[in-house]
Amino acid sequence: MQSRAHIAQRGDEHAAHALFFEEVEVGGFAFGSLVTVAQQHREPAFGGGVLGAARDVGEEGVACVEHHEPHRTRSTRAQLAGGIVAHVAELADRVVHPGDDGRGDAIGAVEHVGDRSDGHPGADGDVADGDRHRSPSRTDARSRSADIDLTAVRAASYCSANESFQRGDRRAVMTDLTRIASRLDEQAIELPSWAFGNSGTRFKVFSQPGVPRDPFEKIADAAQVHAHTGLAPSVALHIPWDRVDDYARLRAHAREHGVELGTINSNTFQDDDYKLGSLAHSDARIRQKAIDHHYECIDIMGETGSRDLKIWLADGTNYPGQDDLRGRQDRLADSLQKIYERIGPEQRLVLEYKFFEPAFYHTDVPDWGTAYAQVAELGERAMVCLDTGHHAPGTNIEFIVMQLLRLGKLGSFDFNSRFYADDDLIVGAADPFQLFRILVEVVRGGGYGADSDVAFMLDQCHNIEDKIPGQIRSVLNVQEMTARALLVDQAALDAAQRAGDVLTANGILMDAFYTDVRPGLAAYRASRGLPTDPMAAYAASGYGVEIAASRVGGAQAGWGA
Repeated sequence: MQSRAHIAQRGDEHAAHALFFEEVEVGGFAFGSLVTVAQQHREPAFGGGVLGAARDVGEEGVACVEHHEPHRTRSTRAQLAGGIVAHVAELADRVVHPGDDGRGDAIGAVEHVGDRSDGHPGADGDVADGDRHRSPSRTDARSRSADIDLTAVRAASYCSANESFQRGDRRAVMTDLTRIASRLDEQAIELPSWAFGNSGTRFKVFSQPGVPRDPFEKIADAAQVHAHTGLAPSVALHIPWDRVDDYARLRAHAREHGVELGTINSNTFQDDDYKLGSLAHSDARIRQKAIDHHYECIDIMGETGSRDLKIWLADGTNYPGQDDLRGRQDRLADSLQKIYERIGPEQRLVLEYKFFEPAFYHTDVPDWGTAYAQVAELGERAMVCLDTGHHAPGTNIEFIVMQLLRLGKLGSFDFNSRFYADDDLIVGAADPFQLFRILVEVVRGGGYGADSDVAFMLDQCHNIEDKIPGQIRSVLNVQEMTARALLVDQAALDAAQRAGDVLTANGILMDAFYTDVRPGLAAYRASRGLPTDPMAAYAASGYGVEIAASRVGGAQAGWGA
């Protein structure tokens, strides 16, 4: 068996034999990097999966994609068409290692493999050595018309839809994040204080060592997320869970730890008086009690410097006939109006919706349309909060995002993930593609960046996983999908959409989604003085071990605290 280094150093036209017919350490082609169709045993293989290079690419031919003939015997064409793995370097661990940091690959990028089955060596430089990435000339490419791969086909389609599109290594351009670095700098994701406390389900709330015992310790933990990612400069509070005697002191404490206090969330679902509702209750006394609670929250906002008062209501009914549906909407509107009149000129009321739970027959604010109808009546400083886990299965959430942005009423996000109901799992865990689609609409609709008033916030609980690493993973997931959304070639997409080119338009979007931005984000973080791997850096910091040992005694924070 020849070593990887030996093959790389040969750099001749016969290196193809060593590369294809010897058992060498070549990492698999990353998903999305293989852009042609391999014929294995005369059967076409799926071109978007992962091939183990040593076993999957061998004596089988590679058919011309443009004229795919699955039943044809092995031809004399080149065994790999140009551009299949252009500029993709991998170690045997199948993980991309960019840069010249000593961990780079011994095998250079495969530009062309010219040896055909008839023994013709092809053009010089078909297999690039470790120091050279030679691209075939346009003349060479034209002379090898049989070597057309899917990248060329798609590029031609792009050219027809968008004159500004230039042929070249589109994938290399997309993995270079320097052109969107300034946009990434604009990202800020607010953390929920309650994510650091104990949580669980209606069956059990689980405790963990080192969980905060008061809001001050919650903020210290949240600051760890920001210190390792640079993405989470503020912390949302939940009243009464985070009630303290001195909010000015709490704000100073946050600033000492490098973060600010953010959204104030009200709580009208953990008091016996609210069993049948709060702001929509039929009893005027209970409605006033709920209104007064929001007045308290507004007063707290003045001390913490918070902009947003976020209201989520558990109000609803369990049985038909239990209460008058229209009467509840009228009472809700009246209560919200009184609260809205109290907020300051630089503050906002943000109303969150949820399609069910804890009420099962109907919920008073079940969807974006109801929330919009209520806040539109209040005024321009009343907005809608979209919680990604508060929709029925199959809901097209990105359409709602688009519509609320179009109407100027999307105030904030509560990011989380769900498989069934309001699971409050790590954002992106269940459906990363959905998160990407949502962020594409956010970017497209002007909801992202320094000029936007749309607030990004997490609203999730870490019932079984560690709290701080769970929040770090969460903000990184949002950052990764934001980067992919920013990579969408909007000009090419617009052109394809205008031309009615369905597959090209979809392909442009999918190109961005399948782009592995993790190496680029690691480099971006390094350029900002942040750890390239925030999860590993936090684990190495020893902070988790330290708080587990020091936070002994007292009541741990959690639901109902």
